Parts: sequence; structure tokens; C-alpha cells
Amino acid sequence: MHPNTSAQRMAETTSGQKPFAAILSCADSRVSPELVFDRGIGDIFVVRNAGNVVEPAAIDSLAYAVGHLHVSLVTVMGHGDCGAVRTAIAGGTENGFLSHILDIISPVVSRVRSLKPGLAGDSLVQAVVQANISNSIDGLLRESEVISRAVRQRDAMVLGAVYDTSNGRVAWLSR
Repeated sequence: MHPNTSAQRMAETTSGQKPFAAILSCADSRVSPELVFDRGIGDIFVVRNAGNVVEPAAIDSLAYAVGHLHVSLVTVMGHGDCGAVRTAIAGGTENGFLSHILDIISPVVSRVRSLKPGLAGDSLVQAVVQANISNSIDGLLRESEVISRAVRQRDAMVLGAVYDTSNGRVAWLSR
């Protein structure tokens, strides 16, 4: 439907933003939260980086969304066939790129391998994608007093989701 994408909506938001949700998502060009959730200008506050990892800029940005913009929903959304996850599983360095991100995802890979030693291929990728989302949620709650307080006070919730790039569906994860 592509709501809130008109010139009128753009003009309405010049005085400030009032998103209802914030999303930490992978920077993969196939994963655009605005399109995935059919949202427009000013609806969602989006933070993206390769591998949807929690690092200082992402934490500060999402804390701003919760503490200043008063969003009540934070979603950490990974996706199937994530290149950062596949590279971490392979033990690679992506030719010098993504080193900081791979340093965050690699311990997740080790944890999944130790808990589920028989997993391989796409099953391993899917398990690491989900574990990485949980790791990011845990990191947000651990590293941001603003977000953890909002969750404790039930002013906000943090949910995990996996976007399937092959069919456009979102699966919500339980914790």
C-alpha cells in the first residue's frame, strides 16, 4: 500500500518525527524495513549495519528512539542468507571488510556450534541468524539503561524477527 510516502506526509514531518517503532536491521540491500513492513516517512526509526549487530552507534541510536522519541517497540531483524553470518561461519574476514562486525558474530557461531554440533549448511546459517538476533537483543538490554528501564517499566518491548528474502515473510521469534 506504501502509506505515508506523499509530499504532504513529508511536509507533515518537517516539524519533527514521531515513529511508533525502532528497528535494528541488517544493511543488506535486499532488507529494507520500510518496505518489509509497508511503512512510510516518519513511521519507523531504522538503524542498519551489516549483521544487525549491537555496537555503540546502534545502541545510542536505539536508546534515543526509546528515550527521546518514545517508541514502544524495538525490533532486531535479521534475515536468511545473511552474508555477514555466512562469512563468520566460514571463519573468513571478507577481504578485510566487516572485521569489527565479524568479531561480534564469531562468538555467536562458536556458541551455536557447541550447542548444536550436528548443524551444517543452511540449517547452521539459520540457527546463527536467530542466535545473533538474540545476542543483539541481550546486548541492547545489557548496554542501554534507557532501553532496559523502558522494558522493565513496560513502556517498551524488544522483539526479534527474521526476514525471509526469498518470500518476503517475517517470522517473529519468541524469547
